[in-house]
Amino acid sequence: MRRFFVTSPKFAGKVELIYNDGVLIKIDFSAATLTLDGIKWIKNATPVLYDNLETNYGNTTLRVAEVEFDVTFEDFRKPYPRKQNMHLAEKYWPRLTSGEKYQAFISAFEYRKYCERQKLANNFIKLPEGYLRDKLWLNDWKNLDK
Repeated sequence: MRRFFVTSPKFAGKVELIYNDGVLIKIDFSAATLTLDGIKWIKNATPVLYDNLETNYGNTTLRVAEVEFDVTFEDFRKPYPRKQNMHLAEKYWPRLTSGEKYQAFISAFEYRKYCERQKLANNFIKLPEGYLRDKLWLNDWKNLDK
């Protein structure tokens, strides 16, 4: 998982790009001040494959910088659907790479939705330490019940 900030003298702020296994998975415009036309232009200029990033942005005013993920345990804790034993889950957090932390964080939102769709009682929702220890964020929670 790789994270990039895109900036330009033509707009304020930054656009965040996230690539997983070389494929674009997220464009976040929330920290940038852009017109609708500017958003459309960046969407069209942003390659789906990471390998084309330099080529696509090469002759533009866009500047790209790779940045580290900084996802904290508290970030993960907020969306996770079961709060019991969070103190036990916290010891697993430092063992994860920055990319794994990001994946666990994003997956926590999808796992919460999955639990709501399944109408799971709290005691059937995975304890957070098991979720992290067993790398359950690797499951496709969006499509698991379909």
